[in-house]
Amino acid sequence: MDLIGIITPAAPGGPAHVHITGSGRPGTPTADYFYDYDGSLTEQWPNGVKQVPAITGSTIRVKPHDGRPAGVVASIIVVKAGLAQQG
Repeated sequence: MDLIGIITPAAPGGPAHVHITGSGRPGTPTADYFYDYDGSLTEQWPNGVKQVPAITGSTIRVKPHDGRPAGVVASIIVVKAGLAQQG
């Protein structure tokens, strides 16, 4: 999928926020996929050990595909690749 998004920097008392639109690539199995993603940077624990930065939020199926209806919402957790294996 191709992803395009906006990052809103953290405001006092709140985390950074992301909104991403995802669309399938023509000629691939995801060609008819269209999803919106919305999430916030997860709080860093003051005494956390090896905490991996993550975004938590939700996604919605914008258009129906593969016999599945639009409007379905699911939770998401996005973790930066490669960090989970460090140190």
